Amino acid sequence: MSPPQSPGGYPPGAWGAPPQGGYAPAGYGPPPGAYGPPGAMMPAWGAMGPAGAPTVLGVPLQPGERVIYFYKPSYSGDKIALVIVGILTVWLLLGIIFLVMAAGVEKRNPRGQVVTNLRIIEVQGTGIPTMLGLGEAVDLTPERQNVRAGGGLLGAAIGAAASAIANSIAEKKGKMDPSYWTRTIAVLVATTMGHTFRMATRDPARLGPFLARCIFEPGFAHGTQGVPYEP
Repeated sequence: MSPPQSPGGYPPGAWGAPPQGGYAPAGYGPPPGAYGPPGAMMPAWGAMGPAGAPTVLGVPLQPGERVIYFYKPSYSGDKIALVIVGILTVWLLLGIIFLVMAAGVEKRNPRGQVVTNLRIIEVQGTGIPTMLGLGEAVDLTPERQNVRAGGGLLGAAIGAAASAIANSIAEKKGKMDPSYWTRTIAVLVATTMGHTFRMATRDPARLGPFLARCIFEPGFAHGTQGVPYEP
């Protein structure tokens, strides 16, 4: 099976024109009737796409597929901070860079993260989604933000030591414990093919434990109720 891909095979919300029926490789869809009558498990709030199929952040869902985790981050604070810095430093011309950064902050960052009973999906700010079948995920680890302790070599050494200590404390927690995901900036999902699927997140204390249960507890994803989401 080919490794998970982002743009390349597809274009971050919608990768170009996807094949009819969604992105999951053949074999991930549930058998006919697995969820009762057609549409029985579809959340009532799932909007219908052009072809009659529900979508999440522009990504078509498979028959019987439902959204069990949905998170769409807000970048309003980032934009406001960059605009303020840009205005204060515009007379140095440096401010123009900050204003440009503020205008493009949403496109540079993920539009949202989604977990369904079949797939893990991240939609980039440009609308292009990347995804991985839940059946391909075998483990997950955090990518943590390093502790900063000033500049120079001494500051770097202190920061590295502090990060190592903080990571050691967090690692003693189970992956289903929210405290395990302290300072996490991305969840790294290991696949059956030995590749890594990276999900940047601002909701690690919820996403990390939830994904851990989906991966390590058989039947958890299929038994979890759907949640409201944005089509």
